Amino acid sequence: MSQKGITINTLDSGHVDASDHALLFNSLFGECGVLSIGNKLELSKLTNNKIRMLDGFYIMNNGVSIRVEDFEDLDVASGTLGKKRIDLVVAEYVKNGAQTGEDTAVIKVISGDYDDEPIAPELVQNEITRQEKIATLLIDSTDMSIQSFDAKPIKTMKDVVRFLSKGDGYVEVEFDTD
Repeated sequence: MSQKGITINTLDSGHVDASDHALLFNSLFGECGVLSIGNKLELSKLTNNKIRMLDGFYIMNNGVSIRVEDFEDLDVASGTLGKKRIDLVVAEYVKNGAQTGEDTAVIKVISGDYDDEPIAPELVQNEITRQEKIATLLIDSTDMSIQSFDAKPIKTMKDVVRFLSKGDGYVEVEFDTD
């Protein structure tokens, strides 16, 4: 069980940093989401306080990527009888994490507030921290359920079923619709 930011800024010399890979991933994929690798970060409920994310690869909008190698068990805060809340599974990038000089990139659960009609917590989007929603969880009293998997799949070359020539050197790519 492990996850890791594939390329993050580090104090160690000789490493490609996040900005180098961000340019590369943005030029290759042009969007954020889950690559069609492994189990595509599939989620399952283990208990009311734990979900399991299977292996896969998430690329954030800023190009930072996070890989879950085998699986990752994520803790969900306990619910309260008679109360509801919405939690989110997010990809989170923190630049210069805790002033150490090293960036961090992880997938984690953030808790919402209790309400009769709960709303999802706001994602942090600033110059230091960026969060992107992967999935939505509903906590109803002490019962947790996975409401939706919100990260979209990113089509890659392995999803191509045919290339169509459009003349003048342009090629249109047709993807598998699965």
